[in-house]
Amino acid sequence: MAFSAPMSPTSTAARSSWRLAPSPDLVVPPMRAQVALDIGGSLAKVVAFIPPRAGGPKSSGRLHFSKYETAKIAECIAYVRDLLRANAADAADGEDGVVKDDDVPVVHATGGGAHKFHAQLEHELGVTVVKHDEMECLVQGLNFLLREVPNEVFSYNVERTDITGPPNVVFEELVNIGSGVSILKVTGPGAYERVSGTSLGGGTFWGLLSMLAPDTGAQGFDAMLDLTRTGDHRTVDMLVGDIYGSDPAALSTLQLDPNLIASSCGKLLRLTPDQRASIPAADIARSLLRMVANNIAQIAYLCAQAHGLDRIYFGGCFLRGHAMTMAALSAAAAFWSQGTTRAYFVRHEGHLGALGAYLHHAPPELGARIAASPGSAGDAETVVDADAAAAAARVRTRRWSFLENFTVADKFNVAAPVAYGVLDAAPARLVPFPKLPVVGGKLAYMSDTFTLASAADQRYWLDVLDARIPGMVRMAVDWNQDVEDERDVKQRAAKFESEFRRHLDALRSQPAAYGVLSVRSLLHLREQSLREAGFEDLFYPVKQAENAVALRALPQVLHDVDALPNAHAQALQLLDNALAGNVFDWGCTAILDQLADGSLDLVSARAKVRRPAHADDARIFADHVTQHPYRKVVLFPDNSGADVVLGVLPLARFFVQQGANVVVAVNSGPAINDVTFSELLRVMGQVSDMDEVVARALESRSLQILASGSESPCLDLSRVDESLAREAEDADLVVIIGMGRAIHTNFHAVLDCDVLRVAVFKNEFTAHALGFENFDALVRWTRAGQVPGSAVRIGRDGAVVGASAVDASRA
Repeated sequence: MAFSAPMSPTSTAARSSWRLAPSPDLVVPPMRAQVALDIGGSLAKVVAFIPPRAGGPKSSGRLHFSKYETAKIAECIAYVRDLLRANAADAADGEDGVVKDDDVPVVHATGGGAHKFHAQLEHELGVTVVKHDEMECLVQGLNFLLREVPNEVFSYNVERTDITGPPNVVFEELVNIGSGVSILKVTGPGAYERVSGTSLGGGTFWGLLSMLAPDTGAQGFDAMLDLTRTGDHRTVDMLVGDIYGSDPAALSTLQLDPNLIASSCGKLLRLTPDQRASIPAADIARSLLRMVANNIAQIAYLCAQAHGLDRIYFGGCFLRGHAMTMAALSAAAAFWSQGTTRAYFVRHEGHLGALGAYLHHAPPELGARIAASPGSAGDAETVVDADAAAAAARVRTRRWSFLENFTVADKFNVAAPVAYGVLDAAPARLVPFPKLPVVGGKLAYMSDTFTLASAADQRYWLDVLDARIPGMVRMAVDWNQDVEDERDVKQRAAKFESEFRRHLDALRSQPAAYGVLSVRSLLHLREQSLREAGFEDLFYPVKQAENAVALRALPQVLHDVDALPNAHAQALQLLDNALAGNVFDWGCTAILDQLADGSLDLVSARAKVRRPAHADDARIFADHVTQHPYRKVVLFPDNSGADVVLGVLPLARFFVQQGANVVVAVNSGPAINDVTFSELLRVMGQVSDMDEVVARALESRSLQILASGSESPCLDLSRVDESLAREAEDADLVVIIGMGRAIHTNFHAVLDCDVLRVAVFKNEFTAHALGFENFDALVRWTRAGQVPGSAVRIGRDGAVVGASAVDASRA
């Protein structure tokens, strides 16, 4: 298990600097398919936005990625034609009316094929094809992926795949390997120059292999690359040892490894025609791959050295997720740079150009009157009239983010160590929470408390989730068959079971296939799998029942709190209630039976909770909040029912009574039995009817309910709804409730404001890993800049200033 290290904040000026390198914005229309193409000499890549369709998974739309051999361009055209026709049929059946005859779709295209096949595409598809600069599209596509898709970047060698975070640099080198190679120096969003290139690229490998080993039987590029897995290049390449022998003295003088390649294909010269004919095609393929990769990596390193760059990103469809190709490029970059430069790859690597072209899609309501500028999607270059300009400005403010969805994962080849998912349009723009620290222009924040780095940790969590599948299937059938067609429910439940188990099996063999493996990523994958099977909110029936029970108990809970003699006693009682409420968690195996039979109530839940002294800051917090009330509080609740109604809302009400403005930030979409935005709005209507304090607070907006932007049982503060981020700019306290949000994530997080974590450990593995027991309580209060559980406090300048008041009180 690899634990995340706490990160410290820095100065106010540095904290604002992370916005200096924004990614291009995507303007996503709600009801129209959009297509972009990158047609190279070997492959045609397609990025297609497909709007939500009736009967499909609920989302705001989805970006799909596909590829075709350019020699079979007719297959690519047929795919795009079918997609546009299907979208036109859906639009004709929709509420917005039919698609007009003069409403001609626009396809944005780049690559040489955008010119070569321009007329054919327009004629056969009935579209307008807008051509874009190939290099500009590559850079825009790369910048978008680096800044919008977590876990996009990875490094690779034959022993391991390392997923890296977003880059902490603006300057980078992009090496795009297609039929040939282009090398770009990127100096910022939209700022680049082509500094070099080589004709020795993917086409060289495929061409030479076709000539030297014409009888391989390999059909297509993937099959040719697959040959390299079993080949032995030493039968073809001349090595240093072949020239100098095994004399240690000579090799020591040369300071060369005898296994280094001295001459690619150098042994062929010494062989007779019959001997050459007997060489396995796999050996020739391995030799050619090493030759091409070594030379590309050397040229790339020399360019990086000349321009002062230390990060090299390799992309292009020659890579195709092929492990041997990436290993060869990584080894060569490390060799030529003597370990100072690493090779990095991106999981959507073959689609950079097509994605960059897609970013040029303008809002459809402006039609052909707007041509997208090279800078960012949706910027108007020419606008015919003022009305169109105003519309363009309005639409440009409607920005979306994307969430990668691995339930529809793909690989460039079955043996690839990583996969890439479709990108689901989020319902809002996601931005970093404003109280996250920034160091050197980069967010100093890791959401996951630990990653599942060891085989034992991976096996435990994969087994736990696998064991829960039958129970989830039973819940799906039992809770939905009364309101839906029973046969359909069972079919969808069976789909969830088979598909989710398939993903778990894939992660057993390749743990890094979907990015960094963590509890958060696994739980989110399960939620995505449920939604993909049509279970948008599996726990909806039980959540409504538990909300109703909790609402009946709420007046007495509020009365008991109000009857206490002072604010200090009220704060302690409210924290007790919050802990007891947090036990009501359908994600906790240990209490499922009690939840199912309804025997768990607030009293019995409170009895389960233990309060270890080393993690109980309740009294310290109560002392502080009564003497120094907060001005702006943001609360992140956990579960529906008793958790939010009897635990979180009374706590929010207390802060309001103390004079604070309070924001309750809840999931935008469902996850297990977690409370959602739409659900809590309905609950608040009932709460305001029974409590005047809440009613006045809602009316005055001193109490607000906002969507967090999350659809997960965990909380990643680096991606929250931008409306929430705006409201939280002046927050001086953040309250994080629940095991998923305060323990599996954010346990070590340092924020630039005070933080109160309130949760109950409900998993033995996690509890023991962090020094706790099951059903131990966590009430941890940290001051702005304080490292949780430590005497260290970080000042605004990033310097350690010693123990905080919290730790002094503990002592």
